[in-house]
Amino acid sequence: MNPLESDAMIQLRMKSAKDAFEQRRFADSLIEAEELLDNHPDHLMALMLVGDSSLELGEALGAEAAFTRILEFQPESAVALSGLAISRFELTNVEGAIESASHALEMKPLHAEAFYIRALALELSGESTQAAEDFSRASELAPDHYPIPSRPNPEDWQEVVEAAKSLLDGQIQEWLDGVEIEIVDLPPLDKLRESTPPLSPSSLALYMGTPPQRGEDPWVLKPQRIEVYGRNIARAALREGGLVGPVREGLRREAIEWLGLSAVSEAESQSD
Repeated sequence: MNPLESDAMIQLRMKSAKDAFEQRRFADSLIEAEELLDNHPDHLMALMLVGDSSLELGEALGAEAAFTRILEFQPESAVALSGLAISRFELTNVEGAIESASHALEMKPLHAEAFYIRALALELSGESTQAAEDFSRASELAPDHYPIPSRPNPEDWQEVVEAAKSLLDGQIQEWLDGVEIEIVDLPPLDKLRESTPPLSPSSLALYMGTPPQRGEDPWVLKPQRIEVYGRNIARAALREGGLVGPVREGLRREAIEWLGLSAVSEAESQSD
């Protein structure tokens, strides 16, 4: 294949990968970009698509590797630095996320995404005052992308939880009967890091307790409690149009994880 033909093939595959990403077919975009990288491992645009698609698919390890590779060639790329910050945040590397986001802001002082991801990492590390400043700055720079959610009153949560439970499959409602549901601001890092790779700090809810082992009845053996993460729910509510939907989704996921009810999951999806 001569160089012109090679360039034409590269451009064709890149267009296919970009089109898939824009159409939110992230798995297809990832496949196309990775196939291009098989023969052109240092193609920066393909690496960027691998990073972005991996983040959309919840594959933070792949995203971290892609953005790190880009930065070997373009160490001052604010876009790649911000992507690396997101990847590190998702992997619970809070200090690394703050470092990468701060570096991105050195390169591009008005980078709204970098302010936002640094705010998330600062919040998770307990630096609430600094986090609030960064959230506010991100919202000023890109109000449509990073609006500041309202904080529900503590007394309203019980009504939200009950409304969310009422929308679940009957089997899951029955299982949740007697399971304590506690509203907590944010997930604890040690809980997130029990899994490999870590669970996302943006998790909506997590069960507390050791899941049933082989031979144990998950309908009888229940978790100590399910924690619902109020700040993450409030942010998700901006996209979902209210608190009830994200709470329902968080409870549903944890119940299915504990019970292994793939059939229930499919039935619920069809009824939505």
